[in-house]
Amino acid sequence: DYPNYVTARDLSMTPKSIYSKRIAILGCGAVGSKIALHLFRCGIDQLTLVDYDTLEPHNLCRHALLSTPFDKGRNKAELLKETFNKMFIGVLDHIEVEKKNALNFLEHTDLTKYGVIIDATASAAVMHGIDAIEFPSSTKIVRACLSAGGDVGITYVSTGSKRLFSDYYTEVLRQAITDDDFFSWLDQERKNTLEDVRIGEGCHSITMKVSDDTISSHAALMSTVIRKINEPKSTDGFLLSIANDMYPGSMVTIWSDAPDYLDHECVNNPQWHVRISKILLDAIRKETRVYGKKETGGYLFGNIDYKRHIIYVAEQFIPVDSRHSESELCLGKKGFPEFDKHIMRRTANQLYYIGDWHSHTIAPLVMSETDISTSCDSVLPAMPNGIGLCVITKTSDTKFFLLSK
Repeated sequence: DYPNYVTARDLSMTPKSIYSKRIAILGCGAVGSKIALHLFRCGIDQLTLVDYDTLEPHNLCRHALLSTPFDKGRNKAELLKETFNKMFIGVLDHIEVEKKNALNFLEHTDLTKYGVIIDATASAAVMHGIDAIEFPSSTKIVRACLSAGGDVGITYVSTGSKRLFSDYYTEVLRQAITDDDFFSWLDQERKNTLEDVRIGEGCHSITMKVSDDTISSHAALMSTVIRKINEPKSTDGFLLSIANDMYPGSMVTIWSDAPDYLDHECVNNPQWHVRISKILLDAIRKETRVYGKKETGGYLFGNIDYKRHIIYVAEQFIPVDSRHSESELCLGKKGFPEFDKHIMRRTANQLYYIGDWHSHTIAPLVMSETDISTSCDSVLPAMPNGIGLCVITKTSDTKFFLLSK
């Protein structure tokens, strides 16, 4: 009895909700090729393999390809298609090959034909490029990459364009403040690179030194998430797979539901945008309601993407020694230096002080002369690159102001 797609789907219990969709896999390296292999062996044959790169001898140590050193110089996606087409017989060839880089493919392709798009390029540029593209509302977007020298796998799952992958990244940092598993990962990642890079966005060298079995373990879990991605109980979120943490061969997984980050233009400079955790914005407005007619406020922590003009706000600190009145707030300092150090330590210096927030109970949501003076004298001098944030809120409306030298 020769196997075919029907056999593979039956043995793998692959739901029709996924094998009836066309899937694009961006990047056919060690991770991308193995995700593709797992999906194909589960009877998912409508694959579009995207990669402009060619096979090098070291690829054979970890790639899904059953090739030989004599295939050196041939396109990875094309070789992967040849490998797959030898696996089953008596079926039509539904595999497409695109010898393009990922962003070129996305920018010049009708994306409505794809039910799932998987980014396995380990490229920060591709991740940010995907964030800038408008996807069909029902298309599932997945980013799969390795971190911490290969010991951590990250699988981001999003639907359409309502969330950015950089939102997920900021949420990882936010959770590291209180979650020891996330903290351990970030702390280990900092030790694995000599560059000041954004954590978890891919390899930090041309060829990451990590074993084939560890990559395969992560890729298997990633493909499992993808195979069930259209099922009723599936949700947007991200999976961490942590290998070899407790003992050699251990694998721990952590699932977190997708974060909700809201986008706001800066009132005084629309080229700059603020993305703030909905949980945090709700907490700020709740604090404003608690103080009623008196002004209140706190310190904000996040990170600033200077190249893309995005300020991420992830956490706050409210000092207990502030002085409140109906027309003025004197923001206290008690506990702030300690909290600042704690945040930076827990997030490997990736979250830091970025500005303040305060309420206007009577005045309109604009910066007063006092606000401007305070920003110039106290906030901007603490900003290493001369960019900060002032947030002014009422109980149901909030405005964001860019601070700049």
